[in-house]
This record gives sequence, C-alpha cells and structure tokens, in this order.
Amino acid sequence: MALERVQKIIANRGYCSRRKAEDLIKAGRVSVNGKVCFLGERADPEKDKILIDGKELNPQRKIYIAFNKPRFVLCTMEKFPGRRSIANFLRVGEKIYPAGRLDFDSEGLVLLTNDGELTNIITHPRYETEKEYVVWIDRPISKSDLKSLRNGLQINGRKSWPLRARTLENMRTVEIIMHEGRKHQIKEMFAELGYNVVRLLRTRIGNISINGLLPGRYRKLSYEEIRNLRRMLNSKKSDKKVTLQNS
Repeated sequence: MALERVQKIIANRGYCSRRKAEDLIKAGRVSVNGKVCFLGERADPEKDKILIDGKELNPQRKIYIAFNKPRFVLCTMEKFPGRRSIANFLRVGEKIYPAGRLDFDSEGLVLLTNDGELTNIITHPRYETEKEYVVWIDRPISKSDLKSLRNGLQINGRKSWPLRARTLENMRTVEIIMHEGRKHQIKEMFAELGYNVVRLLRTRIGNISINGLLPGRYRKLSYEEIRNLRRMLNSKKSDKKVTLQNS
C-alpha cells in the first residue's frame, strides 16, 4: 500500500475535512504509531496506527446527504446555544461534515459527507466542480456589468475565475454558474459592481440538484447520484495524472 499524507487519511476515514485535519496536526493532537505527527508526514493507511486526542481513527461507512439549508442557519455540524446550525436538522449516526460552505444568511443546497476525497473534489477550484446559484440584487443589472461578471473581477487583490451568468425573470435576478468558492465571493463580486445582494440561493452542486427538497429538509443521495459522483471523482483523478505526466 502506498504511503499517504496523514491529513488525507483522516479525511478519507470521514473524521473531518482535510483542512480541519491539518489544523489538528498543527495543534499536536494527532499521533502515528505513538509519536506526535507533523504536517506533511505520510503513513500507511492499512498498517499504521493513527490516534486523534488519544482515540484510534476508525473507518466509517460512507454517507452522502443533500440538505436544503434555510437562511440564518450556520453551515456546520457543531451545535451552538441559541443559534441554529445544520446539526439541528439532521439525524444521522455517522460523523459527517459540509463539503463546502454557505453563508449564514444564504440558503440552498449543501452536500454533507464523510468522504474526504469527494469533499476535496467538490471544494477545490482546480477540479472545476460546478455550483449553480440564483442571486437577487437591489436594482437591475446592466449588460456591461453582466459581461464583467462573466469575465472575472478583481476581489481582494485576486481576480475571480470566468463564470456563466444570465438574467432570469428580470434584470434583478441573476443565475450564476461557477466552480470557484471563496468566502463571500458572490456578494463581493456584486458589491464591486455597485449592487447589494438581497437573497442568494444555491440550486446545484455538480450533478446534484435541490429540486423537490424543501428548506430544512434533507435526503440521502440515490445510488445513481453516488455512482455519478464517483465517476466524476475517478475522471478528475485521471485528468490530474495526465496533467502531471505532461507537465
């Protein structure tokens, strides 16, 4: 078995996201075969004993959930006194976490899983997993500003990737399809052009749609949806290998 980075093993076992696993390693909470792990260390997922806070890391059954997050709900599986989070709506036995985030006042589709590899595919922009949004703004958008959105904008010193954008019922409702997902990115792009976002709804991630799922409700992904996600995962891995070989 090939050695893998410890943060990847932790994510693949469904304990948390890869980024959170890196934080655990930096904090000295992870050990491999009795020794405190360092960031970047590799291990054999089949032979080496990995502990987090002194407890052995065990594999979990893979779970895939689609959830329609209402507005003013925290996008986390942690619970907070006096505030609602996704954890207040879901009843699943396994430990899962959101594959990507939605702002507190945004709504729509959130995928939750304990599949670390799939989470990385969904959240990392290099894999170009599409996310679809409907955005309501405070005044009609001009054709020139719509073009600027499509071409990408300078946000906090970085240019956003090109995306697809079109108006829907009126010039105050814009559909956005993008694969990037920086914090507050859509709101900041519209703010850069002089618009305020009144409402933001995510309707699709990859091949998974929010259609038929009421706010606050969730469902397990179907066998066909999971199979298509795994196909996407395998194709992205293959594309990455080809890129590395040709670089």
